[in-house]
Amino acid sequence: KNATLSMYIKTVSQEFARIEIILKLVGTPTELLPDMFKSNWPNASLDDAQSVMDLKGMKKLEQQLVLEKMGFKVSASTAAVSAVGDNVRQFSEKVKQGFEAAQQAPATSPMNMKPASVNENLRQFNENTAAVAAKVNSDLTSMRLKMEKFTQSFGSKT
Repeated sequence: KNATLSMYIKTVSQEFARIEIILKLVGTPTELLPDMFKSNWPNASLDDAQSVMDLKGMKKLEQQLVLEKMGFKVSASTAAVSAVGDNVRQFSEKVKQGFEAAQQAPATSPMNMKPASVNENLRQFNENTAAVAAKVNSDLTSMRLKMEKFTQSFGSKT
């Protein structure tokens, strides 16, 4: 029973440590990301780095530059994905322009559907990202403390 409990506690602790590192990296400014990866996750793979940058919402071109700074070889397929990402961004910009045109259309225009402002939603999302990361970090710390208390109370009863 004790072996199972200690294995469980060890596994949970390892996963919490990994989650904390990921959250720190997601909250790190892009220009500091290569150094933070080297100090916090020195054996990170290319996929690990890309996953963190995807969570940060970084564009593929930005990711490519950071990966090169981290010493990863960026393949032709990664460059192709970047080109596809650029095409998607261009399409998104055209859609955004269409929404803006619809918002500026006269009230009698059939284009005047009054969708929520895309720019406003993006701004709010970007502002809330740091707050969400801080809240998750706080919750993880709280959970870690509760786990330690649980472990200590369980250990004292045996």
